[in-house]
Amino acid sequence: MMSFSAPGTHDSEKHRKSSPLKASPTRKLSADRDRNGQESRDSATNVKLEDRLNLHELEVLKEAFETCGQESGFLTGEEFEHALSTALTAYGKDGGKLAADLFEKIDLPSEGRISLDQFCSYMLICYYEKDDKVKATQVPQWKSVRLVQNSHKEVIHGVQMLKNPQRYLTVSKDGCLSTWNPNMQSRDLIRIQRDNVDKRDLWVTAFSVFSQLNKLVITLTTKEILIYDITALPEFVCQFTVGGFTATPLSLCTWCSEEDPNESAIILGDSDGDIFALMFSAATENLFLSTCNAKRGKLQAGQEREAVDTCPSVNIYDIRGGKYKDVRLVTHFEHEGWVRKVKYYAGLDAVISCATTDQNAIVVGYIEKATDAMRTINFSVKQGINDFDYNRSFNIIVSAGADRMIRIWNPYVTSKPVGIMEGHTSPVVAIYICAPRGQIFSLCAQKVLRVWDIQLQVCLQVMSGIFPRGPPVSTNMFFEEGRARLFATFNNQLCLIEIKPDVRTRVVSHERSVSCVIYSSKFNQVVTACADSAIAVWMFDTGQRVRRVRCCHIVMCAWNYLIAISVISVQCF
Repeated sequence: MMSFSAPGTHDSEKHRKSSPLKASPTRKLSADRDRNGQESRDSATNVKLEDRLNLHELEVLKEAFETCGQESGFLTGEEFEHALSTALTAYGKDGGKLAADLFEKIDLPSEGRISLDQFCSYMLICYYEKDDKVKATQVPQWKSVRLVQNSHKEVIHGVQMLKNPQRYLTVSKDGCLSTWNPNMQSRDLIRIQRDNVDKRDLWVTAFSVFSQLNKLVITLTTKEILIYDITALPEFVCQFTVGGFTATPLSLCTWCSEEDPNESAIILGDSDGDIFALMFSAATENLFLSTCNAKRGKLQAGQEREAVDTCPSVNIYDIRGGKYKDVRLVTHFEHEGWVRKVKYYAGLDAVISCATTDQNAIVVGYIEKATDAMRTINFSVKQGINDFDYNRSFNIIVSAGADRMIRIWNPYVTSKPVGIMEGHTSPVVAIYICAPRGQIFSLCAQKVLRVWDIQLQVCLQVMSGIFPRGPPVSTNMFFEEGRARLFATFNNQLCLIEIKPDVRTRVVSHERSVSCVIYSSKFNQVVTACADSAIAVWMFDTGQRVRRVRCCHIVMCAWNYLIAISVISVQCF
């Protein structure tokens, strides 16, 4: 999420206010600091070398095969490692090890030497396999972008989903709240107003929805949290105000257990880099065991109203002091700058947050019952992180870097990412893991949307020029998996783009026409061959392909890229 500067806040990187809440110690597991170029080399070792070789490195190897070997056209293991490690200067000391591993893969007969033809054949097979995997990946087909007309005049902080009935909710910086039906028709328009704040000075910094509890949580630059009951929208009731913060809350997240809605949480991060987690154990009864006498009013459809409510005020220090038995406060103070995003993940029982600072760019804070201080693990990234997402099934954290890179992290390995994906030409401001498709959606400051494959770590699709043009903006992204809808907000503009339903193409067994088929009664298998000199072995009972051999009959002049394939016309056992 791209952040903004709020009135009444201060630059916490230069000056941090002291707070009595920071007296609690925080246990910390420090991460290694990034060094120039080191991260790229580390991530490269997690990818096969054959997938990383470029044209220059292949030319160096070709020359080595022709001139360096004791026997023309052959290289021993040591000669191959020396030639390749010389070309792989970007890998440093790891180049020799990577070259040795590649040599062992090619030298299957263990002859201690390989020829140029063997090397080229192996590389060709690798490229074919990679190409097959990319072709098998379902690239999303998108409908045209729809610019949704709305009544917001200021920056929209995002889109969230309401349940029972299903609606969309948007909130803008000036406190304007709007609901939408599934057809994206505006239903209600409500403006938040505080008694002690002038309407022109009201500034909403973040919002989040308790879908199971029908509550809306909003943070303001007045350094307070407002909790509203939205059960009977358009009636809008303020239930609680939580104040006493020393810095302005900038990011917000709510969580509610699907099995037991009593188990809920409100997580927020502020401009001092501090994280506060309010963990509730009886949320359905009453969040703070207090009563609220709110003023209610009627609202006609399409009419704007002001929600001016008086409600009980809760001080954050009283929560820490144990005044409310069904809620406890858990904190950590690891970030050195503004918290850009914060989110709680029940699978990890941890709060993940990010900031655009070199040190502690991502912090995973594990919540423990025995203490009110989170146990933290820190990830350091040069220039920091704008946004992140976590998926439990893949067990990865993906981060949107201000340095234009997308990194994939193991939540328990802080020293280096398991993968780095490059392609964006401006800072990445929003990111989302679409687990059912095995893909990552990323959006950069230049309004370019990219789709990445998680397993292959390659870009599948680039969509530029589809969103409204304009100056640098505040950007948010929300993806609804049920309807395959992607919402993007740019300042006060709301855009919607949908994925078309997948059309299953005709299933084929070969890329080219089948030339012959033979059945083996001994193995109960079928062997097929096609015009591109490929053979496939199938189980007769299940139809499952158990083996595929490509380029069985091929004549190749490796470095002139001349390939002639013979059609297989006869088979026998």
